[in-house]
Formats: sequence, C-alpha cells, structure tokens
Amino acid sequence: MPRILGGIAALLVGVGLVGSGTAVAVDDPAASGAPAVGSCFAVTAGEAADAWLDQAPVDCAAPHTAQVVATGMLPPPLTWDHPQEQLLDVMSEQCWLALFRKVGRNPLLLLRSQYSVIFFGPDPGQQAAGARWFSCHAVVAEDDRLGELPNPLPRLSNRLPDSVAACLTRKAAHTTCADAHAWRSSYVFFARGRTTQRNIRLMADQICPGRVTTPRWSFTWVDVPGPAYVMACYSQTRR
Repeated sequence: MPRILGGIAALLVGVGLVGSGTAVAVDDPAASGAPAVGSCFAVTAGEAADAWLDQAPVDCAAPHTAQVVATGMLPPPLTWDHPQEQLLDVMSEQCWLALFRKVGRNPLLLLRSQYSVIFFGPDPGQQAAGARWFSCHAVVAEDDRLGELPNPLPRLSNRLPDSVAACLTRKAAHTTCADAHAWRSSYVFFARGRTTQRNIRLMADQICPGRVTTPRWSFTWVDVPGPAYVMACYSQTRR
C-alpha cells in the first residue's frame, strides 16, 4: 500500500519544501492554466497516472472523484526536464501536506480512511510557455477505481462516512466502505518493536480481539519512521 506508507511517512517526518500556497500573480506565465483550488474533476484510475489532466472541471455537487486541494510551483532550480523521480518527490510531498491541511493530520485516523492524493502538471504546450505549476487533488482509493467523493470533504475522525472510510475486500484489498467489502476498520494503534511476522502476529492477537465487534477479525500494518509501526484491526461485515 504505497499511498499509506507515503502519506504517514510524510506526516510523521514533517516534510516540507516550498509551501504549496506560494502566491503568484494572476498573469504570471508560470501559473497559466492551473486549475482553481476547490474545483472538482471526474478522474478515472487510468487518468490518475497521467502527467497532465486533459478535461474540464465538473460541478462539485455532481459526481466527481477528485478535488483540487492546492496548487504548487516547482522550486528552482527544478524544471520539467529534470528526472521524473525528483519531480514526483516534490509534488508528492507537497500534495500530501496539502491534504493534511484540508482533512487533518492524525496518522491513526489517516489509516482509517481511504484518502490519497494524485497530482498533475501542465501539458506540453503550457510547459513550453513557461508554466511551472502542479495541482494537488484529493481522492479516495477503491480496489480497482477511484471512488466518488463527498462534498464537502469530511475531516478525519473515527466516524467517517462510508464513501471515505477504510474497509477490506474478501481478497484483503483496501477499498472504501461504500464499495463491496468483507472487513471494516474498527481500531488503529501505534505498536513498538521489530516488525517480524511473529511480533506482528503476537501484537494483533493481544490487541485486536478486544477492539473488534465480531468473533472473526483481520488486521493490517504499515511501517513508519522510527522503532514503531501502525496496526489496524478490522471487524467482519456481511456486505
């Protein structure tokens, strides 16, 4: 689950390069073509992997799968000709921080949600004209697609709506609870110790039975910086 690892890691280490709220003049060619913060789009899972977004925004009251939470600018000396890995690192870190500002930054509650981020840059024509912006979009990840977002975006809490809350499918794939699922997140906690299979299983057996609502239960875990990891306990559902 790279999106969870990236999100929690970004939150805990407090990354920050250039603030994604960098002010630019309206007629600045570096900002030309950037979508408005708060605008919504009907992005598919396939389009989410594209370098730029070739579609018009939709009304946020209509079905949509992505909402712009910030626009950022490539910090000098980076240009669009730099290695893709460097560009993706900058955009990913700034976009996760923008999502945290929008919905909250509690790492445990983040793991109980399916929130993620995607980001787009200018198209080739806009780049040639000097555009340096990138847009950060909040999304919720389902097992094989992007889910529809509620409007407005709910902040992180223990009572997230199904459209945002984290569940598992019968095949243990992460999805929203609005999608078909077999397990629902009931409890998330920090665990300390080495992340060996034995230690993780012992920790799950110690904590999860008292925190779930069904005799059968499941668990997941992710590494985070430092001598700790995050574990989630899931109750079985019939949906």
